[in-house]
Amino acid sequence: MLLPWVSVSTVYAVADRHSVSNVTQDFRSALFILRRIDKPFVSKIGSYLAVLSAKEPNIGCSSFLNSEVRRMQKLAVIVACLVVAGCATTPVTYAEAEPVPADRILAKEMTKLQPEAARLSITRDSGMAGAACTQQLFIDGRPVALFRPGERLDVYVTPGEHVLSAKPGGICAGGTGEVGITVAAKQWKRYRMSRGQDGTIAFSATAF
Repeated sequence: MLLPWVSVSTVYAVADRHSVSNVTQDFRSALFILRRIDKPFVSKIGSYLAVLSAKEPNIGCSSFLNSEVRRMQKLAVIVACLVVAGCATTPVTYAEAEPVPADRILAKEMTKLQPEAARLSITRDSGMAGAACTQQLFIDGRPVALFRPGERLDVYVTPGEHVLSAKPGGICAGGTGEVGITVAAKQWKRYRMSRGQDGTIAFSATAF
């Protein structure tokens, strides 16, 4: 789904300000993010962009309005928009998710097991919705980690009441999602972070 505020004329206007090589370079970065979502589709688009860049590296996009090259670039523009908007996300099991890399963990001390602490496993859904941006997790207002789609993180908190919050980063729209939870000593709870078509982030308990 395209961003609701991006018209076709706007997409063309943005594309026409760049040469093909510049546009394809930007989209390669976007396609890297999409690899986990639909590898065959992304591979096909990447091949089109490689051919386009090699054959016509310096010609403005407006020269290809009615050509195959222009159609391929338009498709790439749509892909880039899908990265930012997209559809609803898809749940990922704890076993399938990849750990959040250490360089995106902002509160490393919370990942260390503490006596009597409760364990929280937070997993971000996969899918195209907001895939271009990280989602920042907060616990009781404290920044904890930056999640890419399909990633998980285990943290340890004291028994009692806590508030999980998340907000999108970068250019992705959407407000902060929050949920209050209560945990007991040595209890293990799993939660998933999902994102709706309107950009809303939500937390929900999961058994997977």
